[in-house]
Amino acid sequence: MTPRRLTTFWKVRSVLALFIQMGCELRTVEEDAAAMEGDVRNVRYLLNPENGQFVAIVDLGDDEFVSAGEAAYWERRPGVEITKPPPAET
Repeated sequence: MTPRRLTTFWKVRSVLALFIQMGCELRTVEEDAAAMEGDVRNVRYLLNPENGQFVAIVDLGDDEFVSAGEAAYWERRPGVEITKPPPAET
């Protein structure tokens, strides 16, 4: 039996671009967040300026992948629906 993916994945960069096209703003929290290990991370989030709602983009770089379920969560939080890109080539 050949393994297969149970869900679709997209590049984070592609999904963020779609939210920006729909009017969301990609922002970074002004202060860096310190992880328990002592690593410092910049926290990014998508903000819908129309309603003030946002969703944090946690621990994902632009070249990483996001699942269809996570992308749906990103849509629900700020109340924005995006057109899904084609599945990512891995």
